[in-house]
Amino acid sequence: MRRACVVPALAILLSAMPATVTVQETGLAADFRADWTGQHAQIMGIAGTMPADRCDYKATNAQRTDAEQGLHLVQIGQLLFTSLGSPVEAPDINLDVTAKADVLRALDQCYAAGTEVLEGLDDTAMPDSVDGPRLLGRSIWARVVACTLAHTMDIYGQLAVELRPA
Repeated sequence: MRRACVVPALAILLSAMPATVTVQETGLAADFRADWTGQHAQIMGIAGTMPADRCDYKATNAQRTDAEQGLHLVQIGQLLFTSLGSPVEAPDINLDVTAKADVLRALDQCYAAGTEVLEGLDDTAMPDSVDGPRLLGRSIWARVVACTLAHTMDIYGQLAVELRPA
């Protein structure tokens, strides 16, 4: 009886599997690319959820508006990725926009440029030293990329708190 249940279940599972299995890249550079891609989806998701009429909202006078938070991500992302010395040119993004559609476009452009930079990296480049921005100083590529990812999640956390209903 037990075997009669297992065999059909196994057949169903096997038929649901893809015909070919793709081998994913491994290593630090590949992990950074995967994390950057995941963050792109997260940030665009939360920024896209923000009501358009709340782009100028800030919980206190000392904080950034929701639009400024998104543009801050763009500014810091470009600053950090530019410090890596990649041949990929940073897009010319207007950091003075306030409309939701413009902020989303700026974020998308920043992520596209960051993706190009990361695609040019492999694990052999990760320990190379670069002159990072003042806040990091002389650093290795891996540290600069890790700081970019960490900073993005910090801002994501701030936006998530602001989206919660009171």
